[in-house]
Amino acid sequence: MDLNDTLRHQLHHRSIRQFKPQHLSSATIRTLLDVAQHTASSMYLQLFSVIHIINPEIRAQIAKISTQAYLNGNGELFIFIADLNRVAKLTAAAGQSLDRLGRMDKFLQASADATLALQNMVVASESLGLGTVTLGSIQNDVQAMIELLHLPKYTFPLLGLAIGFPDDDPDEKPRMPQQLVAFTDHYDEPVPSPTAMTDFDRTVSHYYATRRGDPREESYTDLAIGAASTTPAKRGDLFKVLKHQGFFPES
Repeated sequence: MDLNDTLRHQLHHRSIRQFKPQHLSSATIRTLLDVAQHTASSMYLQLFSVIHIINPEIRAQIAKISTQAYLNGNGELFIFIADLNRVAKLTAAAGQSLDRLGRMDKFLQASADATLALQNMVVASESLGLGTVTLGSIQNDVQAMIELLHLPKYTFPLLGLAIGFPDDDPDEKPRMPQQLVAFTDHYDEPVPSPTAMTDFDRTVSHYYATRRGDPREESYTDLAIGAASTTPAKRGDLFKVLKHQGFFPES
C-alpha cells in the first residue's frame, strides 16, 4: 500500500533527546493540546490533565528526578496526569460516595486516557516535523513529583513528554518481528518460530554495537533480564504512593 506522511513518520519513529534553542509557538502548543483533548476517552470522562512545565527551577528538579540531564536543555516539557480529581469533586458536590472512585478499574481508565492522549500528541508533533521523547522516568520518585506539581488526591503523574525541533539524528531502533507480538484469535505460546527471538537478539546486538554514539554490547534478552531484575530505588514506593493519592482502597 502507499504510505502517507503520517504513516511514514510512525514507521520511522525515533526518540529525540536534543532540541534546537527554538520554542514552539503558542499556536502550535494550543493545537497539540487540542489534539490531546480530541483523543478517544473511556466513557467520555476525559480522565487526564496535562501540565506544561515552563519554570526552569521546576524543570531542573524534574530532570533530577528523571536522571535525564537533557531535560534542562531546549524543547517543551509536558507532564501527563491520570486525573480523577474532577470526577471526585463533582461526585462529592452531589453528595455521593467516593468509595468506588479510586478502584483499579477507574485508575486503569485514567491511565489509558492519559497514555492515549500523550501518544496522540506524539503523532501530531511528528507530523509537524518535531521530535519527541516519552518519559516514564518521572516515576523514579513519584512522591517528589506529586509534591513538586502540587497534585491533589485522585491524581497521579503518569508520563512526561518532551517536544522540540530536533537537534539530534539517532539511529532508528529495530522492532520485534510481528510474529512475536501480533497473533490471531489467541495468544501463541510458544511463538510460531523458535528462532525468532534468537534472530532478534542478533539484530539488537548489531544495532547497539554499530550505532552512532554510545555503542555497547547488549541484546534484547540482556535488556529484558535487566529490567526484570532491577528497579529504581523509589519505584518500590509506587503502590504506597498510589494508596496515599486515594487509589486502590479495596486492597
